[in-house]
Amino acid sequence: MTNYSGSKCPNCEWTAFETVEDTPLNSNYKLYFVRCAKCKTVVGIRDYLNTGAALQLIADKLGVKL
Repeated sequence: MTNYSGSKCPNCEWTAFETVEDTPLNSNYKLYFVRCAKCKTVVGIRDYLNTGAALQLIADKLGVKL
């Protein structure tokens, strides 16, 4: 995949990133870690589930307008 943003790893300056699923120690929830594809330095995290979509579904079922 092409890195159109020109983003670089803060550790090794590589320009390719990957997303991996993991559960941190002492956590009950999975997360997606965005990390450098070369040195594996984590540069960000994302929720495992789409929280916004889940909240909208709950609000719709409860008749609450968000």
